[in-house]
Amino acid sequence: MADLASLRNRAARLVMVRMGSHLSPSRTATDDYDRIAALAARYPIGGVLLFNAAWPQCADTLAALHDSASAPLLVGSDIERGVGQQVDGATRFPHALACGHAGRRAVEVLARITALEARACGIHWAFAPVADLRNEPRNPIIANRAFGDTPQSVSRHVDAFIRTAQAHGLATTAKHAPGHGRTTTDSHVDQPRVSADADTLAATDARPFRAAIRAGTTALMTAHVVYPALDAETRPATASPPILRDLFRTSWGFDGLVVSDSLLMDGIDASGQDAGAQAAALVDAGVDMLLDPPDAEAVIDGLARAVASGTLDERRLNEAATRVEQLASWIQQTRPSGLAPDPDLRDVVGQQLHTRAAHAIAAEAIDLSPTRSTALPRPLGPATDTLVVRCSARPSQTDDDQALRDALAEHGAAANYTACPADAALVRCVEAANRIHQADQVVALLAVEPAAWQDFRLADAHRPVVDALRAHPQALIVATGSPHVLDAFSDAWTRAATYSDSPASQRALIERLFGTAGRSGP
Repeated sequence: MADLASLRNRAARLVMVRMGSHLSPSRTATDDYDRIAALAARYPIGGVLLFNAAWPQCADTLAALHDSASAPLLVGSDIERGVGQQVDGATRFPHALACGHAGRRAVEVLARITALEARACGIHWAFAPVADLRNEPRNPIIANRAFGDTPQSVSRHVDAFIRTAQAHGLATTAKHAPGHGRTTTDSHVDQPRVSADADTLAATDARPFRAAIRAGTTALMTAHVVYPALDAETRPATASPPILRDLFRTSWGFDGLVVSDSLLMDGIDASGQDAGAQAAALVDAGVDMLLDPPDAEAVIDGLARAVASGTLDERRLNEAATRVEQLASWIQQTRPSGLAPDPDLRDVVGQQLHTRAAHAIAAEAIDLSPTRSTALPRPLGPATDTLVVRCSARPSQTDDDQALRDALAEHGAAANYTACPADAALVRCVEAANRIHQADQVVALLAVEPAAWQDFRLADAHRPVVDALRAHPQALIVATGSPHVLDAFSDAWTRAATYSDSPASQRALIERLFGTAGRSGP
């Protein structure tokens, strides 16, 4: 058996650490450079998970990191909605549900532009697409991150994303296998359980993942979810040999890399184990790469000691490390620049052509009749005669409605806008409700979207606004996130949906409602 130093080097290849964070205290990817560079110089870690970066600094930071690392590094990122989701200055697309409503071509455009901008930034690996179904309206973490409601539609769009992204040099990850769509609990804060039987899961939730495998996805990401029908010992999928080995490998025939969902999440409770022991158990169960561990060095040491003690078979460690190397080799062979950011693509990041493409998808996705309701006049009357109210399930952020404000200002209606974020004081919501009662025409934008460790509902303080909207004889209720919020307004004058609260969706909606839908966007 190899010595501990050699085992640690191989174990390190299974570790992917967070670089940058939106979690409190927030830090940028560049802020994290010194810490990650020191770790990557000491251990040949497998890669970094990029959050909260900016263009063009991220390309320079990642290039420097590659130069200082002791082994080739994979750079992955949660870029379901384009690189702009994690890199400020890059293109940000609407959510997957909006892209799905816009059609397969929209998904191909999303994947192609994401791949090109990722190559410019130095991102090799997208933790996308979401292959889950939107088959539970109460689901607090999937919702409009899914391409659609049916196995057929989601499979088509997953296939389109994977084939297009990988043709342009971006590795993909179908997540969250074997399916997170049925849960009513966020796996960031608890361990969800899916009670469906095995036949139901095979006929529905599993189908997009099998489509992803046929399309050639380089990776599957596990769900921190319990499926009693698939594992009698009720272990979450991330820790389940029957799911990771028997289902993914044998039944589905997947031979690529299996990566865990973030190990910071409460859905993968360590149950009293230390980080190293937990990591060894997950790798033994069938995980190849450990994503976002809270203590990377403890994981590396724990894996090495588990092999040395015989708790973890050395062949399993080698198998996982080989899959990591195969993915790195695929990147190097597929991209002209190898693992380095592609200097020939620097001009494509956030370019106007890409911004217009995101806008066009957002405009195509707008649904003016998602439920049976009164037909909406096209367009509405002058924006200056219409009160626009936005209620968000998220706390206020300085720029989360900037595109909306800009579009309203262009129509001379900025003074007719009021915002009620999740942390709005009750008095502010009461004032908004009074304005609704006095207005002849109201457009209400309800932004309820999934977000880690956040509520998936309007706040209690929003109650006066909701009651005023229900009572208004001419209120247009727009779901700018999950369409499930429309269920609370069955008697509304009319309803609509954008399926995303992205900047592109905000602008496209205002243009559609107030008569400038023919514009090509910003």
